[in-house]
Amino acid sequence: MALFDVIEYEGSGEVLIHRAAQTDFNTHSTLVVRESQKAILIRNGQLADIFDPGRYVLHTQNIPILSKLVNLPTGGVSPFQCEVYFINQAISLNRKWGTSSQARVYDHTYDLILTIGANGAMGLRVRDPRQVLLSVVGTEPDLTGDQFLDYFRDTISMKIKEYIARVMQRPEIDFMVLDANLSEFSNQAKALLNEELAEYGVEICNFSISNIQIPDEQYEAVLVMQNKRHLQRQREFEMKGDLNLQMMKAQGDRASLMVDAQGENERRKLQALTDVEIANLQIDVDAHRTERMAQAEARARAVQGYNWADQQQAEVAKLYAASGSLQNNPANMLAQAPMALAFGDLLRDNVEPVMNPNYSNPGMNFGNGFPGQSGGEQHSPSGGFGAPEDFSLGIEPADPTTPADPTAPEAPAEPAVAAICPNCGASLAGSPKFCPECGTRLAPAEPVRCGCGHLFGPKEKFCPECGSPRPGV
Repeated sequence: MALFDVIEYEGSGEVLIHRAAQTDFNTHSTLVVRESQKAILIRNGQLADIFDPGRYVLHTQNIPILSKLVNLPTGGVSPFQCEVYFINQAISLNRKWGTSSQARVYDHTYDLILTIGANGAMGLRVRDPRQVLLSVVGTEPDLTGDQFLDYFRDTISMKIKEYIARVMQRPEIDFMVLDANLSEFSNQAKALLNEELAEYGVEICNFSISNIQIPDEQYEAVLVMQNKRHLQRQREFEMKGDLNLQMMKAQGDRASLMVDAQGENERRKLQALTDVEIANLQIDVDAHRTERMAQAEARARAVQGYNWADQQQAEVAKLYAASGSLQNNPANMLAQAPMALAFGDLLRDNVEPVMNPNYSNPGMNFGNGFPGQSGGEQHSPSGGFGAPEDFSLGIEPADPTTPADPTAPEAPAEPAVAAICPNCGASLAGSPKFCPECGTRLAPAEPVRCGCGHLFGPKEKFCPECGSPRPGV
């Protein structure tokens, strides 16, 4: 029996598991383990010692399990028999795989039953040498990558078909989108296969699904259904677009009606506001015009040397003077004069708080005070009310013993001279016959008096005291 001094394997890298032909060794034999290899000693079918890459001289200290199995003595040279397996742990790449049969799946999108198959490439690596030897290796001296894959080909085909069937059950997946997700499917299938092969001590690396196919007639049917689906979606899109257009038009019409209604409401509000503003403006204009006319009359009176109070008192005096009872009885006329003057002051005192100060100035020609007026009160010698000493009505007192002539005509009233131009409103001084501003002919006008006693100005159409229309207008 020949004893081998060196134990090693330098064969092809395609071989994943190699069993050494020699089985007779001794405690001085040398074991050489290459990179990416592991060596396992087996005695009578029992796994003994495992060696990582390196060079080893066998002796009882580095083969303790085998020493017990063989009952090797310590020291000296002792022969023994065992099997030596070299395990290649490098990745065996580019191993082709494919499903042995096609999976029948239902495509929800196209409502078709399809028979789908798949193929691709993968890499294998021995992850646990002990587990591989116990579960895979038989009596063959060498086991290549393809032979090793044959042990798992049916398992791989079955798991891939199950995986494809589960993927096609997803409502968002149809056959035409499978190719767009091959990378995701490959990673998920790889994880599924490694779970299945873990008990064999084998690991799948670089797994890829390169093709998923169906028969040609089924592919043609899928294309027909895809075209129908595309036309249906196009019609739905057009109908939806028309509906959206109608909705947008309806919304636009509604918005336009709302805008028109709002505009009409705003116009009505503006019109109502405008009418009120116009009325208020007209009131302001009328008040301003009345005020200007009153101021013009006041200026005209001031130019002629009297004011509104003088005018009112003069009018009262004229009324008393024109009374027949006064003409027949001058003493009675003189007795009534203080009452007339008091009535003029009473009229002024009641009108003064509501009229422009131009209307309520103290009298310019009838003295600066009347009975009861502060700063200018004058009394009769007996302490009662009486007329001022310089007050004169312009009537010669009649002899009380001489009877009045009833046939004598009354003296005509002095015609009033216009204070302002009736055409342009210019103030007039003196008694001109024509307006120096506009040339309008001026004629003396008879004074017009309201029923309340107010003397109308040249341009007054309504009484500013009681609102009555001017007589003759």
